[in-house]
Amino acid sequence: MLNPGSRGKKLLVLVVAVTMLSAGAWLIAGCYPAEIESVQELDLVVSLFDKSANFGALKTYSMPDSIVHICAIEAEQQERDCPKELTRAYDAKILSQIRQNLLAMGFTPATDPQQADVFVVVAANATDNYGGYTYYPWYWGWYYPGYPGWGWYYPPTTVVYEFTTGALLINMIDPAKKDTANKRVGTVWVAAINGLLGEGGNPQTRLTTTIDQAFQQSTYLGAGK
Repeated sequence: MLNPGSRGKKLLVLVVAVTMLSAGAWLIAGCYPAEIESVQELDLVVSLFDKSANFGALKTYSMPDSIVHICAIEAEQQERDCPKELTRAYDAKILSQIRQNLLAMGFTPATDPQQADVFVVVAANATDNYGGYTYYPWYWGWYYPGYPGWGWYYPPTTVVYEFTTGALLINMIDPAKKDTANKRVGTVWVAAINGLLGEGGNPQTRLTTTIDQAFQQSTYLGAGK
């Protein structure tokens, strides 16, 4: 299989950019007008592609057998620097689901990974989010005569919240489109899956649904095969 180490680091700039995109999608979710009844409703899938790419000619792929954890690379330390909700418990499931979708789109594993038409690199990131707000449930501003500045009131209530958001990033790279002069990899397709981590729901079902959705909304990947 393709060694993910050096290539994973070279793709860090691209991956971080997509993380910012998925973070923007998360903000959109915060404006969801209806009542949210399940964690699954907060899962978002965004995909982008190079309109000049000839996907019909891209038929073989190579994919590392591990997922790059961006938070560990950013800290230049070990996995312990990532939020505890980001684990490798579902790595095999994620990679298997991506392979199934690639096969359905007409891609086959390259006999020689280094000669593949495209490289598929999978990365994940997680961020702990903290905050709080204070509200005053009721206040009566009536004052007793002779006691200016005094009145009846209920003390304010402060609510503190914490949640972890995660992003799964699937990058498809065409080595023929590499721009060495500008230090750019030849990305032809990228999908970002964003949602809550460690907040309930069935993780395997959610992963299957969102990964499938990334490919279902990218039917051009299978065009011409």
